[in-house]
Amino acid sequence: MTPKITSANAGKLLGFAGKSRVGLSPRPCVADVRPPERTTMRWRADLPAWIFVGGLSCLPWAVVWAGAWHRIEAAALLIAVAVSGFAFAWLFSFRIVLTPTEVVFRSLFRGQRSIRHDQIKRVRLTWSLQRPTRSPMRLVIEPRDGSGTRELDINAKVFSRAAIDAVLELGARVAETDDGGLRNGFSTRTMREWKKHSKTREGGLSRRSTE
Repeated sequence: MTPKITSANAGKLLGFAGKSRVGLSPRPCVADVRPPERTTMRWRADLPAWIFVGGLSCLPWAVVWAGAWHRIEAAALLIAVAVSGFAFAWLFSFRIVLTPTEVVFRSLFRGQRSIRHDQIKRVRLTWSLQRPTRSPMRLVIEPRDGSGTRELDINAKVFSRAAIDAVLELGARVAETDDGGLRNGFSTRTMREWKKHSKTREGGLSRRSTE
């Protein structure tokens, strides 16, 4: 019995398998599937911030458990719950979102604010102790004059370095950027300035000794 020739076995039966597919039905099309480009990036508070704030929020609980041998004070327990709840709600509220058109920042006390890319004048990473109730390391996005929007003042300490770098790189693309020498941390900047000051001082002393 002669086997039936189909598109699946024609090459094998007719002797040209692997050489040509002329006259046969084309191979099924295989779609070139690629992951979609990441157009929106989001960041929340970084893990070290959670560890630090979580450790501080445990202090009231230490007071509660220290007196638990006798009895648990209702007032101390209420304070511990309130402090922990507030600390974690405050930290959970932090968010930075970079979209193709705008920067969005959200926090517990300031709510959600945004600025479009074309409204950005400068992105600065600063360190200031003028307001002791706020974190000294700030990521500031200044708006252009006449843009009708306010600057975004972001607590940079709670976010990862990747988040800070992404906002600074965005500023470099659409406007200006000034990292203040703080991209590697305040301690690195302080050490760099100390070394620079030491070299300047040594150079001045050597010049005086030769005169």
